Amino acid sequence: MTTQDDDRRALLEWLAKHDDPCPICAYALRGVPEAKCPECGAQLRLSVASPNASTGAWALAVVSFSLALGFDGVVLFMGGVAALIDLITNGISWSGDAPQILLFASPLIVLALASATGLWWFFTRRRTWALLSRRRQWRLAVLVFLLVGVAHCIGGLTMIWIGNNF
Repeated sequence: MTTQDDDRRALLEWLAKHDDPCPICAYALRGVPEAKCPECGAQLRLSVASPNASTGAWALAVVSFSLALGFDGVVLFMGGVAALIDLITNGISWSGDAPQILLFASPLIVLALASATGLWWFFTRRRTWALLSRRRQWRLAVLVFLLVGVAHCIGGLTMIWIGNNF
């Protein structure tokens, strides 16, 4: 007998005594005759799981940083293209316009670097994240979401201030 047969038998023994729902369609699986959902046909297997391995909170934090990095990159690209067009058509002197452009872009550059660093941390520390309780994961993910939003609001207001005062 193979390990796969042992696993199948253990699953069927478990389902003979427990009311677990199908992970796909939520059909009650108590007493099913085979390792397959009779309602939707999904293959079933018995496994060990941890609620800490849930990806919802992790995904919220990663998406927050990803969207921010994408936004920063697009705005920097568009600003760079506009500055290049202005350079070609009007000419920019290093002593006058160029430092202003760098000063104006600096909040976005800082935010993009911070977002890239946050993404790097979340991907390299995935195991550390999974060891946190789900409650702590969600608290940190919401905190990341809010901090990224607030930082971008402050960065935008800084860029408006720089644009109006220089």
